[in-house]
Amino acid sequence: MYRQRLVAFVLSAAVVGFAGGIEVHFIPVNTESVYLDLTFLTLAMLVVGGLTSLWGAVVGALAVSALDSWLAAAENGTNLFGAHVDLPAGTRLIVVGVLMAAVLILHPSGLTGGREFPVGWLRR
Repeated sequence: MYRQRLVAFVLSAAVVGFAGGIEVHFIPVNTESVYLDLTFLTLAMLVVGGLTSLWGAVVGALAVSALDSWLAAAENGTNLFGAHVDLPAGTRLIVVGVLMAAVLILHPSGLTGGREFPVGWLRR
């Protein structure tokens, strides 16, 4: 059983690594696009969701990605409930930083508190 899981893990990692290598050729990647902004967002996703659980990483990634996407649109001008919102450039980094600091101060274990998503019903 252990050997089968290990083989499945290694094969899936190889497929994902190969797909990532192919993906790089289709998107323009340079050092400016992945250096600080992407590192900061990835760290914020882990801190907001919680570092000790896979479920926390997923929740943090969804929450921070949604917030960052909306703030990026708001920096270019968007409508929110009928009102026009036009935020200054750089607002999304400040808001994500404040969110990360608030989570670290108020709930250091992240939004999920280190708990995992119950998947017992999937095993049946």
